[in-house]
Amino acid sequence: MSVRGDLSRNKILEAARRLFAQRGFSAVTMQAIAEEAEISRGGLYRHYTCTEDIFSSIISAEQQQAHAALNTARQNGVSAKKILEHYVRSRLEQISDSENCIDNAISEFAANSERGKTILKQRAADSVAIVSEMISLGNDAGDFSCSDCNTASLVINCLLEGLIIHNALIPLQPEEEEDTLLMITKILNT
Repeated sequence: MSVRGDLSRNKILEAARRLFAQRGFSAVTMQAIAEEAEISRGGLYRHYTCTEDIFSSIISAEQQQAHAALNTARQNGVSAKKILEHYVRSRLEQISDSENCIDNAISEFAANSERGKTILKQRAADSVAIVSEMISLGNDAGDFSCSDCNTASLVINCLLEGLIIHNALIPLQPEEEEDTLLMITKILNT
């Protein structure tokens, strides 16, 4: 794809992401995305056929960015403990940022679409695998003493997913973010 095409796709994805964060998945239309991106509907349809395609691209791009950041951190010798702490803090910050958080839209997408369910299952499996690997590496480095990395990872990810739902109803307070991080530390040292 040309540089101009890439710029158009990025503009579309950024505009769509804002709308999905504000309105949820189901309330966003192709027309709304075209208007938000300030492009014609024809220009939008040149790149994407439906909101599911756009939303899937957003999720895929975020997963790729997360994997790239993880690989960069590993290559730069950042400890597993620091990587995991950064992961949890960034997830908590995303959850607290209701203007930009698309996690509820992701849940809605999964609840209303087989494609969404598949994507969400893969996203969850990737998250559990990554956190489990970080816990294992932290165990090896002496930072953690966790006897069951996979279960601990599952509990951590479920805790974070539960906070997404909680935050939609009762906004997460800064002290709750710190309490969550302390609880996760306790999980990793049992």
